[in-house]
Amino acid sequence: MAMKRESSIGDFWKNIPPGKVPGTTPIDKIFWDYLQEKDKLCEVGCGDGRLIPELVKRGFMVVCSDINKAAVSSLRGKIEIAGLKNRVSVLKDDICQTKLPRNWFAGVLMQGVLGSMAKKNRLSALKGVGKILNAEGVVHIAEFEVMRKPSMLIRYDLDEKITGEYGTLSIKDVSGQEIYRTHNFTEEELRMLIRSAKLKLISIKRKVFVSYHGRRKPGLVIVAQKYYVRSRKK
Repeated sequence: MAMKRESSIGDFWKNIPPGKVPGTTPIDKIFWDYLQEKDKLCEVGCGDGRLIPELVKRGFMVVCSDINKAAVSSLRGKIEIAGLKNRVSVLKDDICQTKLPRNWFAGVLMQGVLGSMAKKNRLSALKGVGKILNAEGVVHIAEFEVMRKPSMLIRYDLDEKITGEYGTLSIKDVSGQEIYRTHNFTEEELRMLIRSAKLKLISIKRKVFVSYHGRRKPGLVIVAQKYYVRSRKK
């Protein structure tokens, strides 16, 4: 029997225990080139905070946000123990309805965040990013790419019956219990989202990511910039 469809893929993530963040994704050097030391950065969907050491090492002031209450609480404890409270803030926030300050951040990181959302929420999330970026601020996006090998094409068809969207996978634990869902994007899907959010594409590259089960899979890394329109002098 098919499982009942969830209204939001993100509902699964709200209940994933701290430290069980699926996958790891690299940061494109181009992203760092647009930033300066002491800039304010926000990591949306920070999970267990694996990027914090590098962000702090590079001299940034960091705000980490996540919708998962347990992950936020756990990460706050780690930040306090590490003595980084003056450099890193951790907030519970939904980027689709963000309460973060507008025009505040020079850079935003979204590592596997869009793929954890329902289709209807992805554009809202990117528009939320546009609101919190300052003029000419940049966003780094990393997402798994649709795989073309026959076994995966079959799986996409099968999982669509569960998730309601082609490319969205139902991820299960060893017992067969569904633990979360994740969407694999085509390049055109991501390009269209960037355009619709009124962000300017700077770079898009193919990389190899590591999945929840430790498998190497294709991914897409994007750096995009907030449009900045200078007002004309009268």
